[in-house]
Amino acid sequence: RLLTELLPTTEKLGIGVLNASPLCMGLLSDHGPQDWHPAPLEVRAAGRKAAEFCRQRGTSLATLGMQFSCSEERIASTISGAARATEIENNLLALNTPIDREQLAQVQAIFASVQNITWPSGNWRSES
Repeated sequence: RLLTELLPTTEKLGIGVLNASPLCMGLLSDHGPQDWHPAPLEVRAAGRKAAEFCRQRGTSLATLGMQFSCSEERIASTISGAARATEIENNLLALNTPIDREQLAQVQAIFASVQNITWPSGNWRSES
């Protein structure tokens, strides 16, 4: 929905977007999402399947996720956290390596059945 709804709207309104979770809180990591991830089970399963797909091909879902996030021109900036220096090195490598469009299409196909499923995240409160 980011690509089809949010970004076209913000672009039309002249609003910049900051991506603060390019790997979707670990959903697009090489080991798949943690058990605490707030996404529904079927979304987390797709993340694990995509990670395994990339691993079997000797590639990295995290690299593909960073490349995809940083290649979207309508996103003004991407903020990426890292727990280890190797993660920063991998992010820099991802930014300096052309994205594999065929692999991206195959990973998008893995996520197709859960593409528009969202979940609550953050400290949102309903005002009565």
